[in-house]
Amino acid sequence: MESIEFNAGGASRRLRWVMLGVILFNLVLSICGQPASYWHHPETADEGNRLFHFFMVLGPAAWLAFEVVYVAVAFAVASLACGTGALIGIFAYIFGHYFGACTGLVFHWHLGAASFVIYGIVLACIIGAVMFPQPPVPVSPGAGRP
Repeated sequence: MESIEFNAGGASRRLRWVMLGVILFNLVLSICGQPASYWHHPETADEGNRLFHFFMVLGPAAWLAFEVVYVAVAFAVASLACGTGALIGIFAYIFGHYFGACTGLVFHWHLGAASFVIYGIVLACIIGAVMFPQPPVPVSPGAGRP
């Protein structure tokens, strides 16, 4: 039986970590944006995504278990997919969770419309740095000497 090999593509291999960060940022915003009553009465969960809301209503332990499985599956899909399919999956997760985090920043945290622009710029810079890493500049032996 052959072993499963992770995608060796450079861009998708690096971008899956960005995807993981975006997902986790969205999840942290979601749990921190819950009303104080949530911790004693999970049915008061304030979450727009129906699937995530279903697990939040079951309580923090059920929500956390679901999130661990969700993140593991997302990372596995991004790691095992090949080429263009991997990039499509990664960007689907990134864009979906970017939108989720933006709604949290604007509506739960009341940071205004500029928050999603700032988050978008930060995320774009991270994606650009990951997608197009700069090769190290070779230093010539006599450089810097008068």
